[in-house]
Amino acid sequence: MLYAVKGSPKNEGLVDISEINLMRGIKDEEVKAVKSPNLSSFQIFYQYVLKNKNAWYVAFMDTFVYMVRFGLISWLPIYLTDAKNFTKDQMGVAFLFFEWAAIPSTLLAGYISDKFFKGYRMPPAIAAMVIIFFMIIGYFTSNNLHLVIFFAAMAGCLVYIPQFLASVQTMEVVPAFAVGSCVGLRGFMSYVVGASLGTKAIGLAVDYFDSWNAGLIMLLSACVLCMLCSTLCHFSAKKKYL
Repeated sequence: MLYAVKGSPKNEGLVDISEINLMRGIKDEEVKAVKSPNLSSFQIFYQYVLKNKNAWYVAFMDTFVYMVRFGLISWLPIYLTDAKNFTKDQMGVAFLFFEWAAIPSTLLAGYISDKFFKGYRMPPAIAAMVIIFFMIIGYFTSNNLHLVIFFAAMAGCLVYIPQFLASVQTMEVVPAFAVGSCVGLRGFMSYVVGASLGTKAIGLAVDYFDSWNAGLIMLLSACVLCMLCSTLCHFSAKKKYL
């Protein structure tokens, strides 16, 4: 970390925040610099995170992303062998594509949001979740090995885009001195609530209703709720929060 971490983004030749604000139509004089107040960690967390609706939008958005991600990772192999009668080798191929397809999409996500959406993070996230919605339906309804591999790969390719962009958005909804607290809230919601919903809750629902359709409905509902939170976050990003 000491070797790899650099200085400011501007020093490394990246776009300065003032240029991003200019792309968004925000004038420099309209940007209010918020200095770190003389508050305790809890006061900062309460004042700038818990009472900040945008921090909650990001936290819930990431919660539902993690529900989809862990729901797919945890139950895709079991579903393919149990419901689709795939062999272990066929299931392994589908799952391999799911994981590795995420690498190129994650690398491109930030560039796309800067280049084509003027620094707004949520439009690519929303587009990714819309496609994931239909990919989930695809691999639940198809019995063709190659199609299932394609649907799984596409879902894996895209699910990390909203997850990555939620991390970036976290840094933009609170002042710099409150980013750590906001990341803490988002991380708690994602890993404790989202991951639990995607693993334990989906398993319980499938067992209770004795049908994989219960898992399908929960995953699709998570996609819709993620899109809703992302949309709210996007419109809030057009305003100055503090």
